[in-house]
Amino acid sequence: MMKQYLLLGALITGGCAETVEAAQTLYVANTLSSAPGLVYPIPTATNIPSTGISVADMPARIAITPDGSRAYVVSPVSGVVTPITIATNSPGSPITVGPFPQGIVITADGSTAYVVHAGTPASISSINLATNTVGATTPLTGYEVTLGILAISGSMLYIPVGTPSSPFFVLAVTIAGPTPVIEAAIPVGNTPIGIAVTPDGTTAYVANGGDNTLTPINLATNSPGLAIFAGLFPRTVAITPDGTQAYVTDAASSLAIISTATNTFTGSIPLPGFIPQDLVITADGKMAYVSVTGATNGILAIDLVTQTVVATIVPVTPANFNLSLALTPASAQPASPVPTAVTGLLQKNVFLNVTERVLTITWQPSIQQGVLFYRIYNGTNIIGTVMADQPLSFITRVNRAMVAQGFSVTAVTAAGQGVPIPVPISS
Repeated sequence: MMKQYLLLGALITGGCAETVEAAQTLYVANTLSSAPGLVYPIPTATNIPSTGISVADMPARIAITPDGSRAYVVSPVSGVVTPITIATNSPGSPITVGPFPQGIVITADGSTAYVVHAGTPASISSINLATNTVGATTPLTGYEVTLGILAISGSMLYIPVGTPSSPFFVLAVTIAGPTPVIEAAIPVGNTPIGIAVTPDGTTAYVANGGDNTLTPINLATNSPGLAIFAGLFPRTVAITPDGTQAYVTDAASSLAIISTATNTFTGSIPLPGFIPQDLVITADGKMAYVSVTGATNGILAIDLVTQTVVATIVPVTPANFNLSLALTPASAQPASPVPTAVTGLLQKNVFLNVTERVLTITWQPSIQQGVLFYRIYNGTNIIGTVMADQPLSFITRVNRAMVAQGFSVTAVTAAGQGVPIPVPISS
């Protein structure tokens, strides 16, 4: 029997919470909330919202660091990004990023957030997450963002955009260098909105709201595949952790299911009375959370095994609309410490007709606390150590064989050594 009851400022309808197994927390941005804006944390073990977290007005997209320690919330009207400490659900000082920020993603090492801004043209800004300081803004000349959803894979950003003359693309933007650079404008369908990348990083799927399709993109070649039917006005995309299925929200009160093996529409989960908006999938692949409007403005918890709605979660006040969702990593533990912004500069010095090569390696501190010192490796050999409280640079003479072996930097704490970060070398 379905139950409905009011608890902790939320209306919960549905079955037992025990069907939700992943140890994660859902963060929900209420786009219509203001003075203050509100973000609701919802543990997936209970499906019961905690008290709303105060952020800047009308919060939109949310990104969470890979170690699950912080969330970053974009507020387009205020032009800021608000950091939230997840352990305490407490907001930090808003970070001013410039006009009309729309979407946000965070790099796999947790060092940098990239924010896409609406405008003519659209633009990208970056945030150093060790210091919460903003870098330079890079214009995307000739392009305008659609909804501001973007994806990241390795050193590439993927941004759905339009142009004043109406053609639509996904921009492939490299962030490997000091300034983002557009590598390709990949043609897709009409009005691309949502985008998601498969866990193996080989394919992106783009929801084209204007022509009811999903476009697969081969990320090795930046080439689009044949369009896939994905329901009426598809909006957002999420891919299962095993990479076998893509789920797409559509305006036909359903969740479309796409096989990534065959790139075909295989069916849908009906959501009668609701219009789905945003979508996330738990780390175990068993549950989806979908924000909805319609009969109720809130969130549906959907069992993907049985393809049934098991709970409806509705924060009571204020009115909910266009709720944006993000999930913490499963059973998030502090990530191993890593240096950030690692660079290497190779120079030639000539003295008395003798040429020597000198490599200067620099980096920024690890976001994680407790680093004692940093080790510098050439291949598997330790060639230097720099204490954490000293200037973070290392200079060494090198030869061609050493350069061929490669260099890396690791952070060391009392608990041990973190993951080695390769040194990209320029000259």
